[in-house]
Amino acid sequence: MMGDDDDDDVVFLDDEEIDDEDWLEEEDLGNAGRPGMLPPRVSRHRLLVTLAALAVFLGGTGAVFTAAYHRHMTDLRIANLLDLAAAASPQIPGLADLGFSTIWHAEVREQVVVPVVNQGPRPVELLGAVLSEPGMISTADLKPTGAKTLRTGEVGDLAGEITVSCAQAATARIAVTGNDPSASAPRQTAPSLRVQARTTSGTVAQATLNPESGQALGGEIQQRICTQQGAFVVGDAQQITHYDRSTHILTFTWSATSRADSPLWYDATLALSEPGHDAAEPCTAETVSPAGQPYIGTLEPGATIRATFEIQMSNCPSGTSPPDTEALFLNLELAIDGTSVLTELNSYPVQLS
Repeated sequence: MMGDDDDDDVVFLDDEEIDDEDWLEEEDLGNAGRPGMLPPRVSRHRLLVTLAALAVFLGGTGAVFTAAYHRHMTDLRIANLLDLAAAASPQIPGLADLGFSTIWHAEVREQVVVPVVNQGPRPVELLGAVLSEPGMISTADLKPTGAKTLRTGEVGDLAGEITVSCAQAATARIAVTGNDPSASAPRQTAPSLRVQARTTSGTVAQATLNPESGQALGGEIQQRICTQQGAFVVGDAQQITHYDRSTHILTFTWSATSRADSPLWYDATLALSEPGHDAAEPCTAETVSPAGQPYIGTLEPGATIRATFEIQMSNCPSGTSPPDTEALFLNLELAIDGTSVLTELNSYPVQLS
């Protein structure tokens, strides 16, 4: 048994002392009875912080995904980019030899080489091209020759055979240089080179460029070829004149040989000055048309055309004589299949005294 002294050590707490302890509030004790629960003020604050952090995370993630998508699309565009340009004018290896040809070709076939440069940021592989220029009979297919894969700044060649019409070139020249100031050359499309190439992504892409836009321009292909060949559709032209003073008849004979590889339609006419309009030259002249005039017909390749004209000098007053010199003008027109290839007017002074 415990002694009386032990009873003195027992301390009793009254109800007032318990109520004064604010760390054991009734609300907190109620929450303490639920596992994992925090006081309402703490819970609301932590929820707001969590939502804010989540929003920041999602915003950052969206920005990362957006930036990654744009980078991907940019890389894809660069990988598919085909940026080609003409590096120089088209080259015609056999151009110089055309000037030594003894035959005039209405249609000329020549090899051409078109250099192109890769201006894109990534390598490309040349596959082929289609060339179209004014004066060409049809489009021409070109194939890469030499290096096919071009890195940035590298030049590759596309080669093939083309056919141009020098009859069309002559028609354009006549329209521009003729006597009619309102005449103009037929409107033609611009030169075009459609190139196909494989990009680094494996895609076959196409680019259209102007093959004549490179450095050291030499004119379009047809113009260069036909100019080098020359306009001498007929050659060995000769003229003979004879004046009979007793009859006052002037005979003029002109001849030339065809150099064309195709039949030529020709029309040759003669015009002359009119001395009767000059007081110092009182005589008049009149063309006498012999059999066969006007001189119109077909001239076969290698054949010779001969045109003879007789001019009667008449109405000379008594005691006078024809002028010392008479100017004759021969107009010659040549065509192939209805397309004019030559129209020229040559002057021939003739001594009559």
